[in-house]
Amino acid sequence: NPDAEFLSFGHPLFEALLLWVEKTLSNSLLSGATFLDPDNRLDGYLLFYEGEIDDGTMKIAGKRLFAVFTDGTTSSIMSPSVIWDLEESKGEPIPSENITTLKKRVLDILHPEMEKYLKEILNERLRQAAIKEKYGIKSLNILIRELDDDILALYGRQERGENVDLALRNKIERKREYERDLDKLQQDIEQEKTLSKVTPRFVGILRVKPKEPMGEAMVSDLEIERIGMAYVMRYEMDSGREPEDVSAENLGFDI
Repeated sequence: NPDAEFLSFGHPLFEALLLWVEKTLSNSLLSGATFLDPDNRLDGYLLFYEGEIDDGTMKIAGKRLFAVFTDGTTSSIMSPSVIWDLEESKGEPIPSENITTLKKRVLDILHPEMEKYLKEILNERLRQAAIKEKYGIKSLNILIRELDDDILALYGRQERGENVDLALRNKIERKREYERDLDKLQQDIEQEKTLSKVTPRFVGILRVKPKEPMGEAMVSDLEIERIGMAYVMRYEMDSGREPEDVSAENLGFDI
């Protein structure tokens, strides 16, 4: 149908709906919702945080959504996309005092993740800074040196009695502009490399329960999965490849 529209990210209606949901319903996330785990592995709480990194210009260098699962005893970082594997369910709001306790419990594991995120952004900022230094700063320095040569030549002509006052003023003003641009670029580069973590903002919590009662359900055996992954990893390495364990990222595949 040539008149059909694909409603996805970027479409004005879709974006407007997302904005409305965020403004109207985001507070309900703070009181919690209940989801079921079809794999019958998870029995605990999934807390979502928005992590933000700022730079020296007071601009946001990056934002990322983090998810921490806790069963009340241990906590672990999970991919936020794990929610796509869960099923909606009805449940009572989580008591606020329970949420407060859980938030305190997961902070210790969240801070190292924020530090890794900061280093990830810093590496990219350093790469960008090297490009700006190589091309931007180098270009401005070349232009300034060329103007210095032009200005010296004009002073020589002026001493010989030529009327070059206007040209000389223009060259001197242009050189000052380039010097200001150079100072600003150098300052911006340093500020962009100066990063700081913002305290992660709590955005929501889920109570996750096994879909079927423990003991009655078929449960995936994590130890069997670990052995299978180890076998595949060895095979890939023996074949001259470099496999990477991405099972925690919930990509739909583990290696």
